[in-house]
Amino acid sequence: MSVFFNHVPARELGTTFTHYGLFCGCVPVYLGALDTDCPAVAARNGVPEFALDLAEMVFGACCLICSLLNPEFEPSYPFRVTGRIKP
Repeated sequence: MSVFFNHVPARELGTTFTHYGLFCGCVPVYLGALDTDCPAVAARNGVPEFALDLAEMVFGACCLICSLLNPEFEPSYPFRVTGRIKP
């Protein structure tokens, strides 16, 4: 949980994690390696990790329903980049 334990160290902000963002428009996250197939994602310091897990669970359930209704549905993760982390 990022509130009490497992804070993202300040040395990783601007290097490993280069951008601020939102997951599903509601969970604040740090993002890194945006130009790769698998970007780095972590809940922002002060945000409980379970908030990211809960949003991902709801998103996964919505994708499951959409794929059952439309077999050609291709989900993509809804990240919104809100800014660049200044080193």
